[in-house]
Formats: sequence, C-alpha cells, structure tokens
Amino acid sequence: EHSMVGTSKALEEIRRQRGWSVRELNEELERRKRVLEFMLSNGIRTFKDVSAVIHTYQVNPERAMKYLGVEEL
Repeated sequence: EHSMVGTSKALEEIRRQRGWSVRELNEELERRKRVLEFMLSNGIRTFKDVSAVIHTYQVNPERAMKYLGVEEL
C-alpha cells in the first residue's frame, strides 16, 4: 500500500486548477483508488477494458462507481 507523506506539486496544481479544496482532492484520489482496486480484483487488465472503465469514470464518476458496485465515500 502507498501513502502520501508530503504535498505533491502536481496534485496541488490540479487542485488549484479545478478549484477543489484539499478535502475534495483527497476524496477524488480515494474514489480513483477504489476504481483501480476494483479493476485489479476483477482481472480488468487489457488496454481496451481499462480504458473503457477510465472513460466511463471520466464522463460520470458517480454513475461509474454505482455501475461498478464500488462503494461511494
């Protein structure tokens, strides 16, 4: 398991560009972590399948989380 110790300049820039609070950024990172864990545990590894999940998440994160059966925060 990975854990972040310091502040990433890239994440800080993304947070500012999107107008998110630190809490909102952390929640988004946690949601994305859950989607990745779902793909790993369900054997989703091909480019086509991974890109389909990522695209679905980018278009509508809440719907994607519900469709995948990934628990919301």
